[in-house]
Amino acid sequence: MKLAAIITAFALWTVAAFFAGYKLRDYRAANAAQSALTSAQASRADAVTRARNTDHENAQSAAHGEQAHIDRSAAQADHFDTLHKDIETYAHVHSSITGDACSRGTADGEFMRIWTAANAGAFSDATEYHDSSITAARAADVAPAAQR
Repeated sequence: MKLAAIITAFALWTVAAFFAGYKLRDYRAANAAQSALTSAQASRADAVTRARNTDHENAQSAAHGEQAHIDRSAAQADHFDTLHKDIETYAHVHSSITGDACSRGTADGEFMRIWTAANAGAFSDATEYHDSSITAARAADVAPAAQR
């Protein structure tokens, strides 16, 4: 009878150990799966955050570039409006000089000022830009025109 009790106890112990090991293995597998899922979600969240930050930086760069373009266009429009008014004023004041009567000797100081302003190249490579990074990039590219 003692031997049967020992064998029964051993069998119950073995079944209990097998069941506990099986449950522990399931718990560890579920824990590993949850850890992998959590890591994947964290890396996806990091990737989305980096992509949104990059998108935001690109949008800011585009906005700065567009603002620089608008500023240059506005300055150029103002320059040409002023130049057009100067030419109209000069033509009105000096109406005796017509296109046929103009010659090299008839240009006065006011005409030379307007001519110089018109041909000064105010919007050439030396233009100051709204965005300092564009100015720095343009300053770095100072190759002579023949090498461009």
